[in-house]
Amino acid sequence: MNTIIRLTLAVMVTAILLSFTYAQSTDSKPYKCMVQMSNYSGEGAYIAISVVDAKNQYIKTLKVFGDDDEWFPELKNWWKSNKSNKKLTAVDAISGETLVGGERQIFALNIPDAYINKGYALRFESAVEDNSYKATDVVIPLNTSTIKNKVDGNGYIRYVRLIPAK
Repeated sequence: MNTIIRLTLAVMVTAILLSFTYAQSTDSKPYKCMVQMSNYSGEGAYIAISVVDAKNQYIKTLKVFGDDDEWFPELKNWWKSNKSNKKLTAVDAISGETLVGGERQIFALNIPDAYINKGYALRFESAVEDNSYKATDVVIPLNTSTIKNKVDGNGYIRYVRLIPAK
């Protein structure tokens, strides 16, 4: 009898936890994000895509290109915000290969609704081995009037465009 009660409680707790996870995941909208890299020569670029506040302070990582954690410190602002607070455990789920000069990559980004029209922005930070670091290669304000605009980069990224996914 105790086993049945424990099993029932375990199932109920699991169901409650899953419902919270689902509720949180529906509070964001999917966007197709296209990153067009500049034509540069050299190694692939490590890129961190983060939500930042109006003062350019790190809030959350949405995606990281570059899966060798030996090079994460080259993304200086992102690394400073993540290395000491154990947030790196989630990077495996959002990382991908580096992007090379001239490459175009299209991928999904889930942007939490809480950041839209509230003064937040997406910051694309980039670094290439034996080249300079770009703390703000691209910055895209997260507001409904400009989020779909093509935004030019000022380093390894030529431009970025976001399109709401259907």
